[in-house]
Amino acid sequence: MKRYAVITAFLVVGVLACNPIVPPPVCTSAPVQPASSVVQDPADLISVAPAFKSIDPSTIDAIEANRLLTDPTGLAVGDTVASNCNDGIIRKISKITTLGAVGARPQDIAKVYIETTPSSLETAISKGTVNMDFGSLDFAGAEILPANLESGVSLQKNLARPQSLILSFNERTFVFGAATLKVSGNIENNLQPTFNLKFSNGSVERFEVGMGGTFKVKLNGDFAATVGAGKPETVIPILKKPISYNRTFLIGAIPVVIVVTLEPVIGYRMTVNGTVSAKASVEASLTNMKYGIKYVRGAPNPWTATNTAPTFGLTPTFSYKTQVDGTAEVFAKLLVGIKVYGVAGPNIDSKAFMGLNFNPANQNPLAVMSIGTKSVANLVFDLNVLGAGVNVSAGNLVLLEPPSKGFSCTATACTAQ
Repeated sequence: MKRYAVITAFLVVGVLACNPIVPPPVCTSAPVQPASSVVQDPADLISVAPAFKSIDPSTIDAIEANRLLTDPTGLAVGDTVASNCNDGIIRKISKITTLGAVGARPQDIAKVYIETTPSSLETAISKGTVNMDFGSLDFAGAEILPANLESGVSLQKNLARPQSLILSFNERTFVFGAATLKVSGNIENNLQPTFNLKFSNGSVERFEVGMGGTFKVKLNGDFAATVGAGKPETVIPILKKPISYNRTFLIGAIPVVIVVTLEPVIGYRMTVNGTVSAKASVEASLTNMKYGIKYVRGAPNPWTATNTAPTFGLTPTFSYKTQVDGTAEVFAKLLVGIKVYGVAGPNIDSKAFMGLNFNPANQNPLAVMSIGTKSVANLVFDLNVLGAGVNVSAGNLVLLEPPSKGFSCTATACTAQ
């Protein structure tokens, strides 16, 4: 309920004429997921802590770093509050402050702020066991507007696989020194994010995030140099901003807000020691793949990788005009970010690549092509909004690095090694 002083209609009209009231920021909320997404253990039902209160997003007028402008009815200092407002809120009330005084003038209108400190789900759940499952998620179901596509990128859906999305990127030319690299292709994604959170005995027992399904790429590279040249790994975005999925789950009366962001990118690297002219391409279908990270409370090594190496379907081509020694790679990546109540958690980087080792003249093979994948999770985050155990500062964890597929190349084609 909005909090405004009761004043006469005459005064309101007069004030609006002189100083129009600026409406408060909108607090949006994602629809609550179906009850089937949250499964409670009937033998250990969730019990919400007595000092927990849920706040309806429609009652929040403003959000600041350490306080909320909202209706204080039923709230008290020491309460843990949560809301599915925007990216989610979970905080503990430290003070309830009224600014201004109720009177006849607009500047006297009272504003009641709920001053807060950080809190966590562990403080809101007193006992019980529950499993949360993000479930299947259509990549193609996201609203990707044409305005969000970078120049030269087009979007289409695969009618045979309605959950798939194909992003095609026209040939782009990159010049570094005396070298030129042209890259084109497309990415077809039918990967599904997974998120699983299990509470028991009032704390997080298991936390798991990852991706699984099918990832298809077509990569074309045209490599040319007149003298030795090099370029380190360079990433090129194909969307102007990541695709974002906001989901709200209910554990008892507690809204839990998870945000998953997906960002497809392309990239390249190249180092050559002289004149070179070569073209290569590959169509790779990576199916039945799964990769992610899992936290298990009390385990000797609480953070581990969950992975299943993909099944490869490959069609490579190669042509070599001028030989040189050196290396080159073109790749497509899918960058996945996880946030809980707006707090950034793990980031997962999955790359499908086509690498080339160029050999000097008269060597056999003239070049070697390697095609493979690599997934890495960044394990530097502090998800204290879940609980004290779900914090880690361990650098990167390789999730998936199956042996790459090797091909020996002649001047016009490549065969499997």
